[in-house]
Amino acid sequence: MTREEVDAKIAASDARTDAKFAALIGRIDALIVRLDDFEREMREEIRQIKADMADFKKTIMITVISTGFAVVFGVAGFNATLINNMTASYESGKDAGQWRSEITQKLNETTRKLNETNEKLDRMLAANEARLNQIDADLKAIKQERESGRK
Repeated sequence: MTREEVDAKIAASDARTDAKFAALIGRIDALIVRLDDFEREMREEIRQIKADMADFKKTIMITVISTGFAVVFGVAGFNATLINNMTASYESGKDAGQWRSEITQKLNETTRKLNETNEKLDRMLAANEARLNQIDADLKAIKQERESGRK
């Protein structure tokens, strides 16, 4: 084999290697573009989730306040009705003690249900905040990995 043939084989090998590296660099650039698009989509999705969560928080607060008012007015109306019935029962000579215990029992049950509802709403709010924090942490980790890979 002559020197020219060896040089030609080396040159051909270098050309193949350069072509492979160029293809690899092209794939890496395409991957970077896809990751940038994915990051933009994730950021937009997080913004949308945060906006939805803000609306959700407002809805929950309005629901809690409305429920509170409904319970207060319902209990007040219920109490007024029961007091009128108790007065009529007392006047007709019936025992009023049983009515009072029922009222107290129903009032305690209503209060217990309101407390359970408030606890459920608090747990829902805490769970959603944890999810948002986890998504934010995941995005930061992806960005750090991407930035460390470029350097």
